[in-house]
Amino acid sequence: MALHFRKIKIGFVNLILDFLEGQDIAVKHSANAKEYLKRELDVEVVEYPEPVGNRQQAIKAWKNFKAEDVDAVILFNGTFSTGELTAEIIRNLDVPFGLWGIGRSS
Repeated sequence: MALHFRKIKIGFVNLILDFLEGQDIAVKHSANAKEYLKRELDVEVVEYPEPVGNRQQAIKAWKNFKAEDVDAVILFNGTFSTGELTAEIIRNLDVPFGLWGIGRSS
């Protein structure tokens, strides 16, 4: 008898600082990261639909991930972000998390 397991669900949120330049680049990099996860790890990505730059958005993000019953969360730092946003999300979820940032391009 073959066993069929559901795909792992990974929550994905793009953390930003609203006032920094480069938002378009951050969105592009986060899209590439999501595609990498889907293609290379064959996981279901549950994306919070907009970049998160303030606490109210972070609250909405973790509530969305909780409702979707994600198995883990990736907090993608598209630009710099504050630790407050990361803390707001991870302290309200009982799942593993990863912080993912991008290197500076020349």
